[in-house]
Amino acid sequence: MAVLAFLFFLPESKARIDTSHSQARFERYYKTSWRLVAIDPQKALDTARLYYQLAKAKRDSYELGYAYNLRGYGHYHQNQNDSALHLFRRAQALFEALPDSAGLSETLYYMGLAQIYRGKFGSSLSAFRQSYQIDTALGYRPARALYHYNIGTLLSEQQAYQQALPLYRKALKEMLRDSLVPYQWPGLYLKIGDCLVEAGHLEAALDTARLARQTARQNEDEASLSASYALIAAVYRKKGEYQRARRYLDTAYAMDTAFGDPYIIAADHREYALLHLAEGRIQKALAYIRKARDMQATRQVILLRRDVYKTLARIEAAAGHAQKAYKALQRYLAIKDTLQPLDTYHQIFQLQQEIKEKELALSQAHSRLQTQKLERKNNYLLFSLAALLLALVLLVIFYRLRLRLKQSNTALQQRNTEVEKQREELDRIAGKLRQQKESLEKLNQSKNRLFSILAHDLKQPFQQLTQTIELVEDGQMSAAEREELLQQLKQNVQRTSEMVNNLLTWSKAQFAGTSVAPQAVNLSALVKKQVLQLSSVLEEKALDMQIDLDPQTKVWVDPEHLAIIVRNMLHNAIKYSFPEGMVRLSASQDKPHSIALHVQDQGRGMPPDKVEELMRDKDQQSEPGTLMESGTGLGLLIIKELLAENKGQLHIQSQPDKGSVFTIVLPSTKPQIVTAAQPSPKN
Repeated sequence: MAVLAFLFFLPESKARIDTSHSQARFERYYKTSWRLVAIDPQKALDTARLYYQLAKAKRDSYELGYAYNLRGYGHYHQNQNDSALHLFRRAQALFEALPDSAGLSETLYYMGLAQIYRGKFGSSLSAFRQSYQIDTALGYRPARALYHYNIGTLLSEQQAYQQALPLYRKALKEMLRDSLVPYQWPGLYLKIGDCLVEAGHLEAALDTARLARQTARQNEDEASLSASYALIAAVYRKKGEYQRARRYLDTAYAMDTAFGDPYIIAADHREYALLHLAEGRIQKALAYIRKARDMQATRQVILLRRDVYKTLARIEAAAGHAQKAYKALQRYLAIKDTLQPLDTYHQIFQLQQEIKEKELALSQAHSRLQTQKLERKNNYLLFSLAALLLALVLLVIFYRLRLRLKQSNTALQQRNTEVEKQREELDRIAGKLRQQKESLEKLNQSKNRLFSILAHDLKQPFQQLTQTIELVEDGQMSAAEREELLQQLKQNVQRTSEMVNNLLTWSKAQFAGTSVAPQAVNLSALVKKQVLQLSSVLEEKALDMQIDLDPQTKVWVDPEHLAIIVRNMLHNAIKYSFPEGMVRLSASQDKPHSIALHVQDQGRGMPPDKVEELMRDKDQQSEPGTLMESGTGLGLLIIKELLAENKGQLHIQSQPDKGSVFTIVLPSTKPQIVTAAQPSPKN
């Protein structure tokens, strides 16, 4: 499915400069060929030939170069990559001789696409880089977004999905920020969804697939609409909801059959095979994957052939055909060995993975060592207590024996009373020791969590900061690239600063305790101050912030604690809001002496079981935001703990795809101190 998105992410049509009498015919042929390429590739190719014949009769090298591009692009969409590359090279020679930078950039872009289909990733990367350099020099606005997208595609086709996803996110941010070519958004959403599926983030993948479907409908893009249905089907297959997966896949297959592209139909057959395999229908899965294997499109496109043989080996093994599975696996490995990989990216990725694994192992070993030390200490305390109790018991027995010889029954009763007092004192000491043990265990858990966050969540931002600074110090980049890196550095510093503030607030509450100094606080002024501090984050997602608060409303709370609570609630609403959405803040009278502050977003939302989990569990695992923003999971924990300190409450209302409302209830006046009535003296 990843390769299909090439069709949906193409540069805008070329600028025209010829003013001869044939200009109208050139324009008509060019636009018609572009319009038909996603509807009827054969008619698009016939129109491109008319363009070529007119350019050849006119002996116009400029128009002839674009004619070669149109014909090559038609062959490319009919999976005839060798003839397409031949035509692109002829166009390249003409544009280099003219010279024509815009035409050369377009040709290099097409050559990069064709090389991907042939598995020549290194050659494709070189073509994309040259095209990007030319577009940057010409001031072509979508150049940066296209380049990030193309490099992400190269990585995803090598199954390096974790590396491809950040590049797709950069491309999407630049397109949303600069309002670039909305008709190209569906293809980019599809690529992001593919990476999320492979990474196992199924809910985020489903949200992204629905965005692709929505934007495809808005742009009347039938090809992207079909691909979005296929992506949704893949998500439901991974989730085990096979009936829903089949309905969406049937819809995609019907649209693809009407379109008639054999490559897309072969990919649908492979998805049907995977669905039947998941349902345990092995024979049907074999029938579909063998049909995909024998199609001409599979033999022509090496990437599709690689994926089909990999799936075939898996299904043959499930059917118990060990020999056939082995042969299919050999074919898969042979095809994979013929590809031209980008080893540098893989080496960097593998190195990062090894570093993370070693750090995780070190953290786990340290945690186990601390646990063992605590267990040994507890065992020593228990042994000492047992020995002390035994010694005391022996002492009491010996003492009682002496009393029986020397004292009367009255003295014996007095000694028994003393023994009972000593036993109560021992019970008190044992209870105190148990409290100390529980306190030590709680501190150890808090420390382990802090170390885990420091090792996992803070290391990556600081690595990115270090790498960015090294790139700037190297001095081998242009002013525009340096400005972009500095902007990224600023964003990383802001996010890391917020993460560190949360860690400091939480660790202070865990290890040193919190001191509460409540006072009357103007709710509207405090909220507006926090919103102003987050203006850059709001602008990044193009969010509309609406504040509906009475300027006279006051609450009785610690102002520093309330600022932290409001900031974390705003961060949560922004993180899970879709771009160009709205966040609304309002207040209401909850009870005669309390005020409710509501933070409402139109984001992803949550099912009821997720809301119950958030309200019940103390430790939370942070989910990625709508643009895959990461977090530590401490925000909600800090809100709960600070509200408890300030006699406040938290309520959450949410529905999937309809947003969430986070409400905090705080005292509006200083609580009255109730003094117990003094008892009257006895007469």
